[in-house]
Order: sequence, then structure tokens, then C-alpha cells
Amino acid sequence: MGARTMSYHTTRLERAGHGQQVLAVYDQAIQMARSGILHLAHGNRHEALDPLFGANRHVAELETALDFPHGEEIAVNLWRLYEFVRESLQVAWEEGSPAPAEDALFVLESLRDGWLQWVDRKRGATAIVCTYREPLDEGLSC
Repeated sequence: MGARTMSYHTTRLERAGHGQQVLAVYDQAIQMARSGILHLAHGNRHEALDPLFGANRHVAELETALDFPHGEEIAVNLWRLYEFVRESLQVAWEEGSPAPAEDALFVLESLRDGWLQWVDRKRGATAIVCTYREPLDEGLSC
């Protein structure tokens, strides 16, 4: 990505609302997890290291954004899910197996879909939600 494009993305993210910023972090984590899974599926364990650890870093960002005093039980439950995701990504790399990373990806996509529904409800829009493991109905795309 060139400097000009990176500047555009940074400016766009800075101007986005909190909901859009969180979605962007989820999107990055998901993209990197998918890349790591592909590398592992093709037996390229060392190629999977950067994307899996990149996904792990993005999940750590989501963890640091949790508001435990105000979020209470929701924050604790999200923290548990994030820890599961981070541990699964680590195990995937250590074992050279895509299966744990696929589990982590499923959780990330589910959480992202939930966040998207919340953002869309706040805006008054309707969201189409699907994960990579669900078949799509005709006419829907994700």
C-alpha cells in the first residue's frame, strides 16, 4: 500500500465513528487470520507467522478497548472470547494446523457480525449477517 493510500485510509478511519473503527479492527484481524489459514492449509507454516500474529495483535487491540467498569459482564465475556481467539491463533501456528485458526476465525466473524448489527441498528439500517461457514441464500452476498 502506497503512502498516499495509507494516508487516505488513516484519515478515513480517524473520521469514522467508534463503531466503524471497531469494525475496521475486526476486518483487519479477519483478513489476517484468513491469510494465515491459507498458508497453513498449504503447508507454509513460516509464511503463516506474520498474518497469524498480526491477527493476534488486532485482537489484543480489541481487548484493550474493553470497558470493564461500564461493560461489566459483557466486557468479561468478550475478553474470554478474545483470549480464546488469541490462544487458538497461537496453537494454529505452533501445530502448523489451520483448524484452531478456523475456530478463531469463526468467533471473530461472529463477533464482527454482531457488532455490525449494533452499528446498523444505531444508524437505523438493516444488516445482512453471515459467516464463512453458513451457506448463502440466493440473492444475498457477504
